[in-house]
Amino acid sequence: MIKKFKNISVFYKIVILYIIFISTAVACTTAYLVKDSIEILEEKEIALGKTQLDKATHYLQTKYNMVYDLANHIHSSELSRILSAINEDSERSRDYSNISNINAFFLGVSSADSDISDIVLVTLENSVFSYSSEGYAEIRPSFPFGESEIVKKLEEHEEDMYIARDNPSAYTLKERGDVITFAGKIFDSSKFPRRIPVAWYLI
Repeated sequence: MIKKFKNISVFYKIVILYIIFISTAVACTTAYLVKDSIEILEEKEIALGKTQLDKATHYLQTKYNMVYDLANHIHSSELSRILSAINEDSERSRDYSNISNINAFFLGVSSADSDISDIVLVTLENSVFSYSSEGYAEIRPSFPFGESEIVKKLEEHEEDMYIARDNPSAYTLKERGDVITFAGKIFDSSKFPRRIPVAWYLI
C-alpha cells in the first residue's frame, strides 16, 4: 500500500510539473506574439503617419506653387497697375473697367482651384476687393486689413509671402473655421525694378 501511494505521488508530481511547463511555455509564447504584434502595429502607425505627413507636405507645396504663380501673374498683368492707381486714388475703385479686371481675376482663380475659399485684394489705403466661394461667409469690406495679425506678420517677414494657420472670422460676416492663409505683398509693376508695395493679397 505504501509503495503504491509513493508511486501515485510521483506520478502526480510529474503531471503537475508538466502542466506548469506547458503553462509557462504558452505564457511566454503569448507574450512574444503580443510584443511582436505591438511592434508591427507601431511600425504601421509610424508608416501611416509618415504617409499622411508626406501627403500634407505635398499638398502644401502644391498650393504654395499655385499661389506663387498667381503672385507672378498679378505682377506681370494689368492688375498690379490697377491696384497701384486705386491705392493713390480710392475713387478709382468704382471704375467699371477696374472692377471688371479684378472680377475676371477672381473668377479665373476660383475656377482653377476649388479648395480656395476666399481671395482678398486690399490696397495699403484699405480699398478692399474680395471673392468668397459658394457656401462661405463673405468678407467684411470695412475691415482694416492693415491692422490684422496676418498682415502685420507679413510686413515683419523678409519674404514676399507669409503662410499661416488663420481664423478669418475677424473679417467675415459670420464665424468661420481655421484655414491655411497665404498672404503676400503686391508691388507696382510699372516701377520695377524698384519694389514699391501698393497692396496685399490673402488667399
